[in-house]
This record gives sequence, C-alpha cells and structure tokens, in this order.
Amino acid sequence: MLYLMRVLAMMLRINLIVFILSFTTFIGATSVKANCLMFGENERLSNYCLLESVKGKLIDQSTADIVVQKLTQEGYLGGLNKPATTFNFYPDIAYSNNINGGNPDKPLIVGNLEFEGQPDLVAKEGVVLSLNLNGTSRSTYGEGRYVNAFVSGAFFISPKHNLTYTNARLTICSKNRVTGNIYFDACAVEGTQKKDITKSTDKSVTASVSRLSNVDGLGFVEGKIGVTHLVADDYRQNQALLSLDTIHKDNLYSNITIKFGEALHEQLAMKRGISLALSSFLYGKKYSLYLSHEYNSGGMLLGVSRSDKTNNVAITTNISAAMQISVGLTQVKSSIDYFNQMYPSISLTHAW
Repeated sequence: MLYLMRVLAMMLRINLIVFILSFTTFIGATSVKANCLMFGENERLSNYCLLESVKGKLIDQSTADIVVQKLTQEGYLGGLNKPATTFNFYPDIAYSNNINGGNPDKPLIVGNLEFEGQPDLVAKEGVVLSLNLNGTSRSTYGEGRYVNAFVSGAFFISPKHNLTYTNARLTICSKNRVTGNIYFDACAVEGTQKKDITKSTDKSVTASVSRLSNVDGLGFVEGKIGVTHLVADDYRQNQALLSLDTIHKDNLYSNITIKFGEALHEQLAMKRGISLALSSFLYGKKYSLYLSHEYNSGGMLLGVSRSDKTNNVAITTNISAAMQISVGLTQVKSSIDYFNQMYPSISLTHAW
C-alpha cells in the first residue's frame, strides 16, 4: 500500500509538471503572437514572425484561426476561393503648403540675375479638406504567390482659397515565394496629381529579392535588395534600393531603407536617400516615427548647377479608436536660395 501511494504521488507530480510546462508554453505562444500581430507594416514579416513564434508550442483556437487566415491570404492551404476585395472611404483634414502648385513667393536670383514672379502664380497655403477612397483586391495563384492591387483617390478642397485638386494612385504587385524563405516581388505604380497650375505624373516598376530570417538578439528580419525604373514628367531614372525590416523581440518594429539613383545629364534627380521608420506601443497606444534624408543633384538653371537636400520627420498615432493624427516637418536646403523651404505637415484622419 505504501508503495502504491508513492507511485500515485510521483504520477501526480509528473502530471503537475507537464501541466505547468504546457501552461507556460501556451502563455509564451500568446505573448509572441501579440508581438507579431501588433506590427502589420510588413505583412509577410508579420506572418513569418507569427509562424516561427508558435512553432512547437500549444496554441488556442483563436490563434489557430489567425494562423489559418494568414496562410490562406498568402496562397497556402489552397489559397483564397475568390478574390478578396475591400473598400474604405474616409474624410481627412490637413495643412498644405502648396494648394495650387504655385511658385515660392520671392524673387529668383541666379548669379547676377534677378527675376520677379507673377503674383497669380505664387503658391497658396492653408487648410484643406479631403474625401478619400481606397480599394484593395487580392488573388492567390500558388503557395506563397498572389497578386495585390491597391487603388487610392482623393479630392481636396481649400475653403480659404476656393480651390480644389485631386490625387490618384494605382499599385499592382506580384508577390512570389521562390524557395524556402526566399521571395521575388515585382510592383508597378502609377500616380497623378492635378492642381490649379500644375499637373504631375509618375510611373515606376520595381523588382526585388528578399529573404526572411530569425536573427538571435535582433528579431525577425526581412532583408531586401531591388531595382526601380522611374518615369517622371521630365526624366527617366534607374534606382537601386536596400532595405531591412525587423520585428524586434521587445515591442518594436523598424525599417531602414537606402536608395541610390543614377546620375542624369542636367536633370535634378535623386542621387541618394535614406529613411528610418520606427513603431512601438507606449501606454497602450501605437506611435510611429518616420525620418528621411534625400540628396538630389544634377540640375541646371540658367547655367547654374542646382542640388537639394530634403529632410523630413513625422510622427503618427491614434487619438481615438477611429481617429488618427500625423504631425511632421519638412526642410529643403537648395544650392539656389529660391528653392529653400521649411513647412509643417499635419493631418487628421477619421476611419469609418
């Protein structure tokens, strides 16, 4: 009898240890799941983070449902039965430093020459109200392979100046898993903006190769290298890019992107640029910080060379469940004083 009691006690201890280990593993899986899903800036990386974090762990039904949904969206488990389409309509209020597409309100001085601009072509600034429409569509055609289409349009109105302008942009991307954690993507983008004085268009095609990995001490990483062919109103340019997206172990997402552009003859164009994006949660609220620096060179104006340095900083957060605010500052330093600028940016967006 004493021996039997000892055996029962040992079995009870074993079952208790198994339960504690299972519960701890479950809690760990829930914690990492939240960290992966909080940062959706990079869908592919977020899904990779989620799958790697729950691998070999016990998960609840809600987590299993999320994993299945995420995999289906990327073409796994049979993919989507039909194209997934969404539309989003929302108002916005913002500040614009150039509502009509005008020129700086100061004389143009080049060497010993000075030119006065026409008053009716001077840039107008102020508050603008906008109505925005975004639409997305996705179709899967293989494991880790799908086509994403995104279209956006906005109608802006300035009550102060009784002026309007429009923006429109279409993006189509083919996302492809090549093998293992290696991916190949190709994206085509076309955008246009129509203002009272100016109209501008841009087109680009980008091809890139990326790799997903789990780096000890850093987090879940997507490294990317790519090339872009840009077609603007006045020129065409080839560009190269390097980027690193990371979901860090502790409540942080980061992206760093470096770009290089080919030199063009007597044409102001991007020579190099670098940007840094950070997102984190503080006191239950998500904050996103964006910093960028771009150097443009190669321009000529009346025989005088022109180069510009543009610095930008912006921070975005939600002030309520449906209201987002973004505040920023842009500075342009040009070798020709006429093009120097410094202006704020602020927008308030309501999501339905």
